[in-house]
Amino acid sequence: KRELFSYGDYSLLPSENEGLPLVALESQAAGVKCLMSDRISKDSDVGNADFFEYNNLQAWSQGIIDDLADKNKKHL
Repeated sequence: KRELFSYGDYSLLPSENEGLPLVALESQAAGVKCLMSDRISKDSDVGNADFFEYNNLQAWSQGIIDDLADKNKKHL
């Protein structure tokens, strides 16, 4: 299962209402950045997550752009 998560760059959870999503924990454990709605419990962040305003598409997009820029800086 861990191998399947590693095929993606991000795990997106734009949930309107959710408790503690196991997929968030599993994806972060597999090293995949998890982008989540601000309506998800902050307890789901185990070190590789960012939270964005539920209906703010610009914030979500900018978060991905910023993360990609950070990754590119690390590779230079």
